[in-house]
Amino acid sequence: AHATRYSALAQIDAANVGQLRVTWRHPQVDPAILAANPDLNVSNRYMATPILVDGALYVPNGFGLVEAIDPASGRTLWTQRPLIDGVEGLPSLMISKGVAHWGSGTDARILTVRQQHLFALNPSTGEPIESFGDGGKVNLSTEEFRYKWAGVPVVAGDVVVVGSSMLEQDSAAALVRKTPAGGVDHDTDLGDCVDHREGPQLGVLLRIC
Repeated sequence: AHATRYSALAQIDAANVGQLRVTWRHPQVDPAILAANPDLNVSNRYMATPILVDGALYVPNGFGLVEAIDPASGRTLWTQRPLIDGVEGLPSLMISKGVAHWGSGTDARILTVRQQHLFALNPSTGEPIESFGDGGKVNLSTEEFRYKWAGVPVVAGDVVVVGSSMLEQDSAAALVRKTPAGGVDHDTDLGDCVDHREGPQLGVLLRIC
């Protein structure tokens, strides 16, 4: 819990773990989509972990699109719509390993990274939060840098922090650099900070170089 790699939950222990049985299985991709589009490829390295919030599970599917799932039945409640309609919008370069949650009531949102965008979604419907960034998303790429990452956003108070994939280097040193609000210098970026409500980039950047 809370990134400690420890959970205080105690209902399952050494005495009863052998009694556990599978209640339902949820495929990483709707089988009907694969049946209708046999040329679609789905990775065999699907490693996403769901979160449970207010009676629903939230997890990226095999295309990197968030699904809300009923934990009692395994039924899909909603699936995030891709930016491009049709089968062309389904493939994703990288599949995030999870999502984050922020807020409560009508202000709550599910935060997820897909391709070069950070999305804020309505937990009840999966629709984008229009007031966040550009219609519910923030583009983390620039003309010089194509953003990609498969990690899970981290919520720290009212800020969401995301990392960035980069080539391995022979040496590493930490560099913290401040840039003007609203701009992201991806040449010095390993972590972007984005405000939850409106989406401006705060400009405190970290690079391992």
